[in-house]
Amino acid sequence: MRLPLRIASLALIGVAMSGSLAARAESATVLINEFMPDPLSGGEWAELYNPGPLAVAIGGWQIDDDAIGRPGLVIAAGTQINPGEYLVITWATNILNKTGDSIQLIDSIGAVVDSHSYANAQSDLTLARIPDGGLTWAWGDPTGGAPNAPAPTATPTGEQPSPAVSSTATAAAGATPTNTSTAMASATAAASATNTSTATASATATPTEAAAPTAAPAFGAIRISEIAAGADPEWVEILNSGDLPVNLDGWQITRVSSAQTTARAWPAVTIAPGARAVASFAKGFLPNDGATITLHNGAGAPMGDPVIYPSLDATHVYALMDDDTWLVTDQISQGEPNPTPAPTATASPTTTPTDTRTPSPTRTES
Repeated sequence: MRLPLRIASLALIGVAMSGSLAARAESATVLINEFMPDPLSGGEWAELYNPGPLAVAIGGWQIDDDAIGRPGLVIAAGTQINPGEYLVITWATNILNKTGDSIQLIDSIGAVVDSHSYANAQSDLTLARIPDGGLTWAWGDPTGGAPNAPAPTATPTGEQPSPAVSSTATAAAGATPTNTSTAMASATAAASATNTSTATASATATPTEAAAPTAAPAFGAIRISEIAAGADPEWVEILNSGDLPVNLDGWQITRVSSAQTTARAWPAVTIAPGARAVASFAKGFLPNDGATITLHNGAGAPMGDPVIYPSLDATHVYALMDDDTWLVTDQISQGEPNPTPAPTATASPTTTPTDTRTPSPTRTES
């Protein structure tokens, strides 16, 4: 999945920064989560990820290769990455080598915060941590500003998997094992059990009931329905317009603005058909002067068309109407159906009476 990378150009010049402790939280960690060393178009870029519970000020930090200072990139002063946030940074002058290099994140006092080395770069693919913040790296399609999705696992054809035997279950003759939470089948024993490493099944298999996962919703079934960028805290409302409940675990809202691309996690809740869910965010995620936001599922795929909202103040929201049009309105309806604005009354035209002509008096001849 390729996401638009409308990100601020960061000047390749040194940026002075004070040595304040506020610039670097001792217990905080920022990771290089994904990077593009060989783009076929556009510039190189890196995604930073804050897996910790604290916001981290990274103004004055650097992104560089193994030859530090040649040319390197200094992150603009005042830049902050919040808990759970993805921050994509791009640069115009190439830093990374196609034939192998190391990318490094260096703090304002010169200490290496994170780094990763690679051999030959793969054109137009990124090297990313799978999952986010994990220890495993893999080449794949870019997912800048969104969760890194693992590659699908191939399922062999033509073979049936052997039934697994729970290491905690010891079957006695005539015993019926209790149901487990796994998807393995349990057996009702009709004879004495054979204690071998392979199960000898002379019993009738009784499938264990397992909780059915919610079905993957169709594109557009979960829709952004109201945006309050001017509120504090900011919030976004979504609507399940489909026929099935949907578990939102791992879902994210991605925001693209003139400054950067970033994302926030959606609460891990299940939204019923026809229901609405609201997520609140600390001030600063949704710019008051407008941006583009998109809802992504746990695999990083967009689940609806991007919504471009205009400038909003604290008393107005951008709301989806029943006729699928968007409207800036002061009728805030967080978690409720968006009210249709009252039609504007059209005044009936006023009839202007015409003057009645007074006939001239008739002249009488004498």
